[in-house]
Amino acid sequence: MVIIKRVLITSVIRTFSCLDMPYLLIDYSKCTGSGECVTSCPGSVFEKTEERCKPIDHFVKNTIALEYFRERITCHGPIPVAIRYHVPECFLCWQCIGACPTHAIDVEYDDLDIREFLLPTEKSAILTS
Repeated sequence: MVIIKRVLITSVIRTFSCLDMPYLLIDYSKCTGSGECVTSCPGSVFEKTEERCKPIDHFVKNTIALEYFRERITCHGPIPVAIRYHVPECFLCWQCIGACPTHAIDVEYDDLDIREFLLPTEKSAILTS
């Protein structure tokens, strides 16, 4: 049964990775800047800036997100802002999601959330691993 689930998850991820449209959604009301996303990312697309984490500037394709980060994320502590970064270099491994202790990171595909296509048991396995 475990092998069947892995095959299903792998095929879904391969299908969606061809879209080349991953967005990293970071909720700064939850982000504490622990840096776990930075150390867990095999693509090295994250960096820690002062008290926050974000994708590295040259990986982000929607530069307006970077401008918004610089304008809005100016103080320490929770800020009621979520920023959607377009990062095509994301490997879609979801290591950052599992590593973030405050669950501040999510991965989206242009209004399409890949986890909607997974079975409930597979969702919880991916989100907690």
